[in-house]
Formats: sequence, structure tokens, C-alpha cells
Amino acid sequence: MIVACAPATTGTTPAKPATTTTTTTTTTIPVRGGPIPVCATDDPGFAVSGNVGTVDGSGSDAASVSEIRWFATDECDRLEIRFSASSGAPALDPPPAAGVVLRDLGVLRLSLGPDVVETAVLDQLVDSVFIRTVFVVRDPNGSIFVDIHLAAAAEARLLAASGPAMVVVDFRSAGDDYPSRPLVTDRVVVIDPTGGEVSAPLTVAGYQRSSEVILPTLTAADGSSRQVAASGEGGGVDSWLSFAYVFADPPAGGVILSIDEINVPLTVAG
Repeated sequence: MIVACAPATTGTTPAKPATTTTTTTTTTIPVRGGPIPVCATDDPGFAVSGNVGTVDGSGSDAASVSEIRWFATDECDRLEIRFSASSGAPALDPPPAAGVVLRDLGVLRLSLGPDVVETAVLDQLVDSVFIRTVFVVRDPNGSIFVDIHLAAAAEARLLAASGPAMVVVDFRSAGDDYPSRPLVTDRVVVIDPTGGEVSAPLTVAGYQRSSEVILPTLTAADGSSRQVAASGEGGGVDSWLSFAYVFADPPAGGVILSIDEINVPLTVAG
């Protein structure tokens, strides 16, 4: 029985994630010999940080991210990313994929193979205990990746299925809380830094939806400010676009990092 399942949306993400509530029940998959749990407690492959699995994806016909679904069970929460072929029909075999938990940042990043070149999903708010929002992002080279913003502390694993093509991420409770979580507006997401002490050079990493270039600004305690030089373009037509801006020589001491409506107090080590 699917408990919490929703189709993907193509609108921009709300600036503040909604409060999540999840009704759980045991969900099983019928197989010869009887049903088995979706996430048996002794299943291998779960990790609290770093690599959570890879998908070979050789011979895949997946060309576009088409839909994001999820459901909850007593054992785990499952996120399904589905794909279309270049013809527009549902793809049969999943693409190459690799997942890594960036635990210090509160993100699970899912890299997809080079044949996935389009997406019908910008971002998806998820009604799950372990997941806040899913963003589909292009890097400056045009490659697509999926960032899963995490909520409650969890361990995860990456799986895949065929007919239809799916990349699946399972989450279950484990580990300590995340020390940082992304900062989100309708136009900009800042992954790092989100507060605390930093050092030079200072890299501001995230992604933006706006078609205009949005540059970060550092303002020191004396009121002086500096901004990095513009490079590249604004957000993509069908996805978010990642950025990484570098302040090579930020002023030491307390500063405010500003980008769009986000203002982050930081302390730059001297």
C-alpha cells in the first residue's frame, strides 16, 4: 500500500519548507514465496555519510528526469526518480548514477550519467520524515545532478530498477543531526557556507533559478563590502544552475555574506 505519494511539480520551490507529517504503515512487495519488506533491517548498503551506492546503467535509454515519487513504510522512506526516453515514452533501464551523503551540509547528491540531458522536474517538496525538498540542477558544463535536502538524521542507500527505469534512494533513521542545512529562497539556494567560522579562500556554493546572474557580497564590520566578478549565466530554462563563487582574500573577522534575500553571519579566521 502506497502511503504518501505525489507527482512531480514544475514550479519553483517555496522559500520555507512546509511542516511535514507522515503516516506510516508496513508496505510490502509481493514475490514468489511470500511478501518481503521494502527495507529489511538487515539489508546491506546503508551508509550515514559518503558513498551510498552506484548504478552501472550500461545500455540505458533514459534521457530525461520525468517524475519524483516517494512513500513511507515502517522500515524506511523510499524516494523514486523516474526517467523518460528521448522519444518521450517511459525509459526501461536506469541511467548510470552515483550517490553521496554530504552529511556536513545536510544533502544527498545524486550524479546522473551524461545521457540524461533534460528534466521535467525543477524541484519537489517531499512530505517525508527524512527529506525536505529535491532539486534538479545543472552544473556549468550542463550535466544534471539531483540534490536531496535532508531533514531528520538518516542513513541511506542507492538502488535501481528497470521496466520502468528508476533510481531509488532508501532512508532510515541513523546517525547524528546534520550540522548544517541549505538556505533556500525562490531564486537561490546556498549549500555552503551557512554560518560559523570559515577560512580563506572562501567559496560560496549553491544554485540559482533566476535567469539573471546573482552575485554574493561580503560586508565587513566597518561597512566595507566586496563582490566577486560575474561569470557564466543565470539559471537554466528547465533546471536550477549550480555556482561556486570564490572570495580569494576575504576580510578577517565578522562578515555578512549576502546573496539574494539570504544573509549569513560568518567569522573569517585571521
